[in-house]
Amino acid sequence: MIQSLFLDTSIWNFALADDSPDFRDLTLELFDLIHQFESRAVISNLVVQEIDLAPLLKASRMHDLIASINPYVFEMTDEAFELGRAYITHGVLSENHSVDCFHVAAATILDVEFLLSWNFRHLANENKSSRFSEVNGKLGYPNRVKIHVQSTWLCICPQRGLGSIAFFGVVPTTLLLLESQALLFK
Repeated sequence: MIQSLFLDTSIWNFALADDSPDFRDLTLELFDLIHQFESRAVISNLVVQEIDLAPLLKASRMHDLIASINPYVFEMTDEAFELGRAYITHGVLSENHSVDCFHVAAATILDVEFLLSWNFRHLANENKSSRFSEVNGKLGYPNRVKIHVQSTWLCICPQRGLGSIAFFGVVPTTLLLLESQALLFK
């Protein structure tokens, strides 16, 4: 069962995305299940800062959501910023996407079990996940970055809690039959 989830800014944003009802509904269901299973949600102060840049009403609504989840707020450290910059130096992402690197660095340092993002271009894809992990290995961080990617299903089952299973794009029909109450995030 997944005990800790780092929720990047895109997760909070899509919770209010009326123009993307599928992502919105999945995100809101995720929040309900975080409450139900008492999983530890984690964000960084950079997530809060990014939310503060949104229009006032939207930012206020996202802050209300954060308060309802009550995540642990990690204050970025020098180590986290250095690791984030190392991802840039090693070409994982460009300087333009430094905040995404810092999210991964925070999740790595905290040894959070899973980083969730709806940012499929810069974070939630196999290539980026493996490249972040490669840099971590070079720098002596033993934990693999576990980013929710398109080829991984995040399984949320009321009987068992949160878990992840790699199916590489194939819907796990057996799991759906065995766990009819399971919710699968792709």
